[in-house]
Amino acid sequence: MKKIAFVLVVFGLIGLIGFSFFNTVISRRGNRKYGKGMMGGGSMMRNMSIRHSYVMQHGVDPKYESMSNPLQPTEENIEEGKNLYFQNCVSCHGPNGLGNGTLADTLNPPPANIAASVSMPMVTDGYLYWTIAEGGNFLHTGMPRFRDKLDEDQIWKVILFVRQFSE
Repeated sequence: MKKIAFVLVVFGLIGLIGFSFFNTVISRRGNRKYGKGMMGGGSMMRNMSIRHSYVMQHGVDPKYESMSNPLQPTEENIEEGKNLYFQNCVSCHGPNGLGNGTLADTLNPPPANIAASVSMPMVTDGYLYWTIAEGGNFLHTGMPRFRDKLDEDQIWKVILFVRQFSE
């Protein structure tokens, strides 16, 4: 009886290791590029997870925490946000915010899947503004800081546009 239990445990561990390896290989291949799999591919979620973990431990930078988008989601503001997104963000995050832009495969960790994250309760306007303004250098991601490139209204317009990904 002990031998049977031992054999079952060993085979269970081998299966678990095999599944883990297979899952890792799959998430590093085409899923990220083509946005397949759960919420666009497991590996794309890594960047979002880095920021999510940081926020869970430290919160959003107090400077940004209570910010709320002062701009209305008018067609004009959303269109301007779309243009800014396509000028500054699409090469990494892709046209639909899946993290599958043309440069995505060159980044480690890969770009966040914005489409999957914007509807999460923790992703407030302040969270998004902080993310865009400060980038991810302090988190060791490739997300550049845009506060020196985009003015406040431009950042808010990008946020209005990326909020459309969740609709």
